[in-house]
Amino acid sequence: ARLRPLDPLHQQADAPLRGTVLHKVMEQFIRGLDLSQGADAAHKRLLRVADQVLDAEAPWPAAKVLWKSKLERVADRFLAGEALRQSLAEVVLLEEQDALHFPEVDFTLTAKVDRIDRTPDGRFIIYDYKTGMPPSKDQMQYFDKQLLLEAVIVELGGFRKIVSGEVSQVAHIGLGANPVFDPITLEPSET
Repeated sequence: ARLRPLDPLHQQADAPLRGTVLHKVMEQFIRGLDLSQGADAAHKRLLRVADQVLDAEAPWPAAKVLWKSKLERVADRFLAGEALRQSLAEVVLLEEQDALHFPEVDFTLTAKVDRIDRTPDGRFIIYDYKTGMPPSKDQMQYFDKQLLLEAVIVELGGFRKIVSGEVSQVAHIGLGANPVFDPITLEPSET
């Protein structure tokens, strides 16, 4: 009874697909990023990766132009933030799905994390890319629990490609018209 609807035969250039495509851009860009070459080189590389992913994933010329222009508008702010993020921690996991089973209640918590970084002291920071408006801290506290649940999975060893450990921060990296970056520091009892 694990039936899922099939993708439509003719996919449209809609917001969910834009988010999926942008996640692929970020994954490929971050995977090979070398900030020691300077901001200009990083900017050019980001746009080159965007062109490659858009060519492969978006067969609509108008959507390609629009999606790339939106990325170009936030590229400098994103790259400045990325330089800060990478000065604080090392990227250790990108676009990884895993699960944590709780046998006492026969419940499995599954998540696909966009990105996990590890700080020099061994703690983790979890990031989620958002093409729309990221949720506020209040929305995260009461409704949008995605990053907090991912933190639980990390701390209890559910992401098998990394060791378990304390999650010190979670944050959305806004890539939309208003690129917001507002990390939330977690207390050990919150996860």
